[in-house]
Amino acid sequence: MSGGDAGGGLPTALLEAVLAQRPVVASDIGPHIEILGDDRSGHRLVRLGDDADLTSAITHMAANPPCPSDLSALASDVHARFSFDRARQVHEQAYRA
Repeated sequence: MSGGDAGGGLPTALLEAVLAQRPVVASDIGPHIEILGDDRSGHRLVRLGDDADLTSAITHMAANPPCPSDLSALASDVHARFSFDRARQVHEQAYRA
């Protein structure tokens, strides 16, 4: 599950997982919703702080793994909307500051 910051920002760990075409379970905070959109094959959004929802999502994902073409489609969509190089640059600038 990608933790992210409930206050905003670009969750690079989530982007990395999606671009690596891995199934994702993430909290339903704004930045995650912006990247993932609605629940679909390959990822699930869970209510922030809801352990039962998290358990259910992980159990569902383990029992119903997404097909590779769904993961690929999500990765293509995210790649088209977000520049990982730009995110890296922003983080580097923040660390240097």
